[in-house]
Amino acid sequence: MKENGIAKTLQIIGIIEVVCGIIAGFVVLADGGDFGWVGIAIMITSFITCMMFVGFAEIIDLLQKNVNKQ
Repeated sequence: MKENGIAKTLQIIGIIEVVCGIIAGFVVLADGGDFGWVGIAIMITSFITCMMFVGFAEIIDLLQKNVNKQ
């Protein structure tokens, strides 16, 4: 069965996004002082973005499976 490269790329981008976002969030949280909440906001935002990329990748993957069945 043929696998869609775009779906795989979006999944990889999503994983990289969440890893970099968590690292950046902890760096800002540790260095932030009074602005530690910005680190938490970065982590939450990167998680949401990751889930959007992974969700789009899943949609593309499901559409590709439908095309392969036809």
